[in-house]
Amino acid sequence: RGRKVIVGKFRSKKRYRRRVGHRQPLSRVRVDRIDVEGASRGA
Repeated sequence: RGRKVIVGKFRSKKRYRRRVGHRQPLSRVRVDRIDVEGASRGA
């Protein structure tokens, strides 16, 4: 999961305040190796 982001709403002169936390579901992907046929090593 991602870091928690605090989202707020505010209306001036109305005593109105709302606070909501949001977390985006994330996937962690690990790439060990990339194989390419016919490519030369080095740059």
